[in-house]
Amino acid sequence: MNAKRLILSPGDALARRFDRGYAKFMARMRHKMKKGDRRLAIYSLFARAECGLAFVVGASASYFGFIIVIPLVFCFYPLIALGDPFLWRRTYGRLARGVGYRASFLLNLDMLYWLAIGWILSTISILL
Repeated sequence: MNAKRLILSPGDALARRFDRGYAKFMARMRHKMKKGDRRLAIYSLFARAECGLAFVVGASASYFGFIIVIPLVFCFYPLIALGDPFLWRRTYGRLARGVGYRASFLLNLDMLYWLAIGWILSTISILL
């Protein structure tokens, strides 16, 4: 496993390892983007922006805000993770064939990861 990928997006690295359908999906997507498919490049940019948004939400949540954010995250996490494969198939079409729920649950861990990192860094900056 690539160390940079594991540190920046552990959920993606785990999804590639444990769901072969997701690994094939990413390989097909990378191939299409190298051929010049700008639509897929924009979708990839939006996926990265989701992690950035999670980081900002975590960083802006104070101690008490985090107590409110965490239950909301854990309430919506299963719904989002269960809906992602459907949306992938609808958005990407044949490219997303074979992607399962396991990949979705693992991939969405990245959002929780960046939310926690944002909160930890903001808490450290408040304490200093």
